[in-house]
Amino acid sequence: MTMTDDETNRAGAEMPVACTLTAEEQAAWGDGMGRAIFQGHEELRELPDGYAFRFPGDEQWAQTLLEFIVHERACCPFFTFGLVFEPNHGVTWLHLSGSADIKAFVGGMIQAFGNDRP
Repeated sequence: MTMTDDETNRAGAEMPVACTLTAEEQAAWGDGMGRAIFQGHEELRELPDGYAFRFPGDEQWAQTLLEFIVHERACCPFFTFGLVFEPNHGVTWLHLSGSADIKAFVGGMIQAFGNDRP
């Protein structure tokens, strides 16, 4: 069974936008994985319900992005994640999306790392 976009958006909208990490854990995340993702992307695109980040299509980035999603699903379950692998080993896109509050949350993270402006 596949959820429609409306069902997916409603499911994310019902969850509070709150990370479960402690302040210390958030700082460590920001110095490691957060910095890698929010400063390592090659392009940023705004989506109607979030943002898409473009990364190189190599195996290392694929592994890093999968690790990011696994980690974030545990502490920030309100996100909707998407990974798009373009054909012929092209670039990889990470989509972070959800409600308007979630989009604003991601926009704040983008600004905090200072690589792009949402």
